[in-house]
Amino acid sequence: MADTRRTKAQVLALLADNVIGAISAQDIRDWLVTSFGGYASININDGSTGQVTGGTTPVKFTSFNTTEGNNGPSDGFTPDKANSKITVDTDCVVKIDCGFAFSGTSNALVEVYLYKNGVDTGLGFHRKLGTAGDVGSGGFCGIVEASASDYFELYIETPNGSATVTAENVQLCLIQIS
Repeated sequence: MADTRRTKAQVLALLADNVIGAISAQDIRDWLVTSFGGYASININDGSTGQVTGGTTPVKFTSFNTTEGNNGPSDGFTPDKANSKITVDTDCVVKIDCGFAFSGTSNALVEVYLYKNGVDTGLGFHRKLGTAGDVGSGGFCGIVEASASDYFELYIETPNGSATVTAENVQLCLIQIS
């Protein structure tokens, strides 16, 4: 039988009063798999492809080229670089970390946001690029509650007009914390 990630409430119910010896070996394995937490990330390593932004309308960031982490549902997340998102496989609380190094149009104000199920979470950053050749960086972290099948993506905006942003190194990491 496969090990199964469970919610905190399910684990507490599994390991409730054991007076009658009802805790199975599988229950213990499921508890261990859940307590170790899962993780996933999608990344850009040494990126060189520019993405044109829509100006004041955020657009989905789509340049990811590598995936890390395990892809099975028992690991809690499904990273998907082809669709630039990470899907949550079981209800949990997630720590999110994002680092973003980029170059692009001179003097462009670049804003990056984390979206959950297509809706802005309020997590993100903004940074203005300097003159040509500038490489800017920014990042954010936060804690978000997630349900099974929720997905997380990055969106990018340049509020002072359309611009090209070339992501050089980007990491979007999700880690289950409970």
